[in-house]
Amino acid sequence: SKLQFLYFIGSNTTMVIDSRLLPLLSVGCVAMLLTTIVMTEIEVSNFEKMTHTMTRTLYLVFELRQSSDDLTRFIRTYTATGNVSYWEYYLNIVSIRDGYSPLPFEPYRIYWDLYVADGGPPRELTPPSALMTRMEAAGFTSEELALVQLAKNRSDGLIDLETVAYNAMLGRYRPSNTTGLTSDEALAFSITAPPNQTYAMELVHGLDYHRYKAGIMEPLDEFFVLSRSRSQSLDRIHEGMAILTTLQIVGVAILFVILCLTTYAQYESFMEKKRLIKAQEEAEFAADAISSFQLSSVEYLEEIARPDMLQAGFLKIMKNLKLYKPYLPPHLLGDSEAVHNTANKTSDRST
Repeated sequence: SKLQFLYFIGSNTTMVIDSRLLPLLSVGCVAMLLTTIVMTEIEVSNFEKMTHTMTRTLYLVFELRQSSDDLTRFIRTYTATGNVSYWEYYLNIVSIRDGYSPLPFEPYRIYWDLYVADGGPPRELTPPSALMTRMEAAGFTSEELALVQLAKNRSDGLIDLETVAYNAMLGRYRPSNTTGLTSDEALAFSITAPPNQTYAMELVHGLDYHRYKAGIMEPLDEFFVLSRSRSQSLDRIHEGMAILTTLQIVGVAILFVILCLTTYAQYESFMEKKRLIKAQEEAEFAADAISSFQLSSVEYLEEIARPDMLQAGFLKIMKNLKLYKPYLPPHLLGDSEAVHNTANKTSDRST
């Protein structure tokens, strides 16, 4: 039965958990709950930091790739149209990327397409900040940072070829024979000749140019492979966090249920003891009542010795029987009923 089950848990002789352990259980539940909350907060905070780092690194790599594509687009447009505005856009991108010009707010978003269409910045500018400086502070792993550094260096190398195309549009060329020249003299556009738009377009549309672009994108593609592995690791961490949190919650719930059942069992045991004490007191009271009734019956017998007091004596006995009846044991109730019947018959004969 339920009471037996509770006694099995809560009695002093067969309890599963001693009542003296209740404070320890309470402290354990609270401590485990607080530990669960703290650990969950720490895990969530670490997970958020890792997610933020991953997102930030992806944005920076997107920015590098977008800047490379924008440079390609503007130099090709310039060689095709001769419109110097596209070269100015080109130089502005290089200056922003190297930290010399103000940085657009959230530079990973669409910018230059909107700039060219509207003739001005589509959103506010922030203080200059070089792309590589931001990458070094973004939380890249050493392997990831090496890859994006390689891509940036190759993109800077392509700028030199694009600069040659720009100068060809103006009729300026580098010396074909560099023997005896310093490195600066060899790179200087010191030879003048008629502008050659066809040559300039071939430089930025030919196979060599596409190979250059592939050289930029290869390390970025490797970065995305590493980023995917990091994302999968984050997913596993998140799953582990969910499982751990669930186990912690289940553990706290089990402890709480045990604490509640044990407390309830102790309460039932306490109430049962109170009921037993009360029953004992009632039994003692009933015994006193029966003893008093027997003494009163002797006095009544003296009264009913006189015929005129017969009926009054029986009625007084019945009044006491009615008063003490709840406390009389069952085997005396039959005698009291007989006395009651006798009193009624006596009353009838008297009338």
